[in-house]
Amino acid sequence: MGERFASLPLTKSERSLLLFLGSTAAVGLAALLIWEIQTPRFHPVLIQGTPGERFAVDLSGAAAKTSAPFPLDLNSANPFQLQALPGIGKKLAFRIAEDRTLRGRYRTPQDLLRVKGITQKKLAAIRKFVTAKP
Repeated sequence: MGERFASLPLTKSERSLLLFLGSTAAVGLAALLIWEIQTPRFHPVLIQGTPGERFAVDLSGAAAKTSAPFPLDLNSANPFQLQALPGIGKKLAFRIAEDRTLRGRYRTPQDLLRVKGITQKKLAAIRKFVTAKP
């Protein structure tokens, strides 16, 4: 193999440089491969629901599209389940969970009106899909 490189019109320092660059690239690729194998594909994040309860949630999107059980309990649903409700997007779902954490449990679905972005019209659209269990 050394004979092959010897026939190239390169100086000894140029050949040394090419050998160094090739070795560095091989080591870098090996390190990247090892890092990819050891790193999980998603990063679980703890999202606080009602005080004292925590849900591990996969933010990669794979588990976010799972079907929610209806009627959905407003006091135990995580933000990804809340997004299954009509008219409830990501921001509003997180606002609902945050409001529940800060102000306490919902006694009735009507309590959702205290969340910014929930109107009477939106509440009417989701009322048949939600419940507030004690």
